[in-house]
Amino acid sequence: MTVEYVHDSIEYVRVLMTVEKDGAVFNPTSDVVKMTFTAVDSLVGTETWYDSSWETAGIKYFARCLIGPTPGKVELTHGTWFVWVKVTDNPETPIKRAGVIDVY
Repeated sequence: MTVEYVHDSIEYVRVLMTVEKDGAVFNPTSDVVKMTFTAVDSLVGTETWYDSSWETAGIKYFARCLIGPTPGKVELTHGTWFVWVKVTDNPETPIKRAGVIDVY
């Protein structure tokens, strides 16, 4: 995933999440989801994880985080950013790099 955003826009960064349990599609929307954004030369470390939400479309599930100036959750400067998603489940808490966004 590579997505372009204009710096002053307020938009959701949406990440399609493929979730299976016992070989079947699983609804993850009861799990806590958070997202963070790092410079492309950085890995996840001490970044702030931003509360995110779920969006559903049939059996498709998207993690989403509102970016941009207020009322966005995070305002990203111009540049290229890695998008990371963390889902808190029991017993797993996977952290996955979901793609890249370019902010102009």
